[in-house]
Amino acid sequence: MVSLYREKLRQAAELISLSGADLWITYVRETSAGSDPVLPLLMDGGLTWQSALLISPAGQSIAIVGNYDADPLLHSGDWDEVIPYIQDIEPILLETLERLLPNGGRIAVNYSEDDVMADGLTHGMYLNLQRMIGDRYELFSAAPTVMALRGVKSPKKLNGFAVH
Repeated sequence: MVSLYREKLRQAAELISLSGADLWITYVRETSAGSDPVLPLLMDGGLTWQSALLISPAGQSIAIVGNYDADPLLHSGDWDEVIPYIQDIEPILLETLERLLPNGGRIAVNYSEDDVMADGLTHGMYLNLQRMIGDRYELFSAAPTVMALRGVKSPKKLNGFAVH
């Protein structure tokens, strides 16, 4: 049986393909201290270390998370690939981006001037991500994707199932 999270990941891929993005990244850290509002649509629980949740328009979902955060995502079966790291997310994130987007591309990230529910990427994390990727990738707002994902109910949600 497909989980609600897996359904939302599939919906996200469809929306990303319509947005013109080559990839959508939800980039967070220490979610217990302040979480991205989109996280409850993508996964159950929180994340401790810097984490990058990547979804491609083709439907591939990859979670790059700290070593101790990997097991729940692996066991959920919702993510196509879970890549744990121990010290630094940067080399693994850059390697994954190179694999997915070898010619560069447009990456949607969670910021918005108008919608708090689509504005989960902190300014510091935005600068951190921008420093890592340089000018190889163009960052732009994922707000239309996030708003649409919130508005489109999955079959499980329509049938009254809880998020769990």
